Amino acid sequence: MKNEKLLTLLKILGVFTCLYLFLIGIGGMGAAFKGEFKDTAARLLEATKSPIVGLFIGILATTIVQSSSTTTSLIVGLVAAGAVD
Repeated sequence: MKNEKLLTLLKILGVFTCLYLFLIGIGGMGAAFKGEFKDTAARLLEATKSPIVGLFIGILATTIVQSSSTTTSLIVGLVAAGAVD
C-alpha cells in the first residue's frame, strides 16, 4: 500500500515536472523568436490580412513541419515574444 502511494506521488510529480519543462521551453522559444523572427513575422502578418490566405499559410506550415503541435507551439512562442498580436 505504501509503495502504491509513493508511485502515485511520483507520477503526479512527473506530470508537473514535464509541464514545467514544457512551459520553460515555450518561454525560451518565445525569447529566441523575439530576437530573430520578429520582423519576418510582422511582414508575414501584413501579407496575410485576408483570413483565407492566413488559413492556407497555416495549412502549408503544418504540412511542411508535419506536426500541428509544432506549428501551434511556434505560434505560441511568437505570441509570447510579442511578434504576433
